[in-house]
Amino acid sequence: MKWARFVESPQKTTFTPGDWNVLDDLTGMKVKASETTKQWDGYRSTKSQKRHEQDFLRGTTERIRTPWARPESDDSFKNTASALTISSGAITKTQSLHTVDTESSASTDDLDTINGGSTNDFLILSSANSDRDVVLKNATGNIISSSGDFTLSNTAKRAHLRYDGSNWILLGGFQN
Repeated sequence: MKWARFVESPQKTTFTPGDWNVLDDLTGMKVKASETTKQWDGYRSTKSQKRHEQDFLRGTTERIRTPWARPESDDSFKNTASALTISSGAITKTQSLHTVDTESSASTDDLDTINGGSTNDFLILSSANSDRDVVLKNATGNIISSSGDFTLSNTAKRAHLRYDGSNWILLGGFQN
């Protein structure tokens, strides 16, 4: 009979010591608690339900590592520029960013030589005072420029140089 499963059977309403009636979570039918089992999802049912295989898949832990890393910077480019004053046409580099002032506060002075530095060091120079011009002289000392002499005419103008081991090469200059 088609509707037989919805009709209560007499044995489900009979008393059994230590047992009680419950509703099957999957079928909705009244059954004895001893006939049910707890399923993997927490439901209680008389029918065993197999857990899906995809539930047991576990991803592999990725270990993302860099193949190499640079050492921590030695602060070769500092935020604050130290002031240098030209003495007999020369200055001595102590860091990578410097402001340069003329000797005896003259209105203009030539910078021929930059002492100090290691191969491939970079140096950024600017004028310490907009009223005094610092002229980087090409090929007079150890400063080489492909465009001739370079003048730092105000505090916003910068000269970028790289040391090749014997000469400071002017890479370019810009106005802030």
